[in-house]
Amino acid sequence: MTTHPNVAREHTPRNPADYAVLGVLALGPAHGYDVSRQLHQGLEKIWRLKRSQIYALLNSLEKEGLVRHERVDQETLPPKKIFSLSPAGREVLLSWLCSPVNHIRDLRLEFLGKLHFTELICPEKKPQLVSSQLAVLCNKLNSLSEVRHRCENRLELQVLDFRLAMIRAAVQWLEGLSD
Repeated sequence: MTTHPNVAREHTPRNPADYAVLGVLALGPAHGYDVSRQLHQGLEKIWRLKRSQIYALLNSLEKEGLVRHERVDQETLPPKKIFSLSPAGREVLLSWLCSPVNHIRDLRLEFLGKLHFTELICPEKKPQLVSSQLAVLCNKLNSLSEVRHRCENRLELQVLDFRLAMIRAAVQWLEGLSD
């Protein structure tokens, strides 16, 4: 079995939309149109991907060895490609699902996507995801609180207070998910 040179991209940031496509394929093989439909039905409030973007993502993920396709003949239409997740793709997806996001701005897109697919694919891992995300945010709260005590001007203080308020709100929201 040959491995694709691009599969091991652990240190290179990946487009979060890659994971949305991988997540849909983890639910079962699908045609590109079906991937698009499932993303729009399940994640329309989070990800807004055009069908052309999804096809481009599928091609890119296939080149990396994370998905593969099978051509299926149709009676009166041209053959269609049915995509499925490769073992490497499943590994990449599961690794992503288990890791918290590092920036508060990534909660709205990436963390909500992780939460959605964790609940569908491996719901037993949801408490671990929420707990690890809470730990990241609590560390940020502690760090920024220390920095706040050293603020020298009003604007810097306002910026830090805003960031702290955002993190506290996210912590409160995450704690509600733990119940």
